[in-house]
Amino acid sequence: GSAAIRGPRHHRRVGADGERSAAEGAAALDGRGPALGREAGSRWAPPEPFGGPAVFDGHLLQQTLPTSPIRTTATLFALWLLVFTAASQTIIVTPILPLIGEELGVGTGPLGLLVSVYSWVLAFAALVMGPISDRIGRRRVLLFGSGALVVALALHGLADSFDVLLGMRVLAGAGGGMLSGAAVSYVGDAFPYERRGWATGWVMSGVPFGLVIGIPMGRAVAVAFGFRMPFVIFSAVMAVAFVLILTVVPQPNVRLSDKRPTVL
Repeated sequence: GSAAIRGPRHHRRVGADGERSAAEGAAALDGRGPALGREAGSRWAPPEPFGGPAVFDGHLLQQTLPTSPIRTTATLFALWLLVFTAASQTIIVTPILPLIGEELGVGTGPLGLLVSVYSWVLAFAALVMGPISDRIGRRRVLLFGSGALVVALALHGLADSFDVLLGMRVLAGAGGGMLSGAAVSYVGDAFPYERRGWATGWVMSGVPFGLVIGIPMGRAVAVAFGFRMPFVIFSAVMAVAFVLILTVVPQPNVRLSDKRPTVL
């Protein structure tokens, strides 16, 4: 008899605990309760830069992006320009290598370094700057990277020797590496989950556009105005992106890492 009495009570208690746990889990996901895996009292919700405010450690964070479709479009366009320009630099040199070799008096062997050195430096910079952006914020990395690429591409116009041009390619690769990961990570920080795939698709479409447009544009401009002019034009394009990042794109309301940056 006692077992029959304990059984229903026990089930009622387990059921109440389960409902309470489920409620706490749901509250943690939407920011109304303690986050799962965090200490009690630490409250956090994913940022909603194009909607409501975010909550972090119990404090209401001021929203930095209004619900303006124009500003949303400007933000996506700035990120698209960053990806477009960085991607174009991977391939833009290839069709104008003969013109560079002829004007600078360089054989075909060393000219290949102008392509490979950019790609290798870009990959290395992306690995290094990824964890750094976790610590200092995506917007700062986007500003550093776009500013560095503006200067590096503009300096291509002053290259009067192969060694100088190769050095400019190294600087351009470093700038491009800062942008490649930070632009996509910014989307993850700034856009709500239900809009993240849409925003990422628009931003990453800059890669094929940069690769496809880079070849014919680079060749046509280089033939008409010299091999330096395509880089100067892309420097101007990146300058537009830099201004947009500076004036339109804010740092998302997310928790920055306090750990030492590491690539592993």
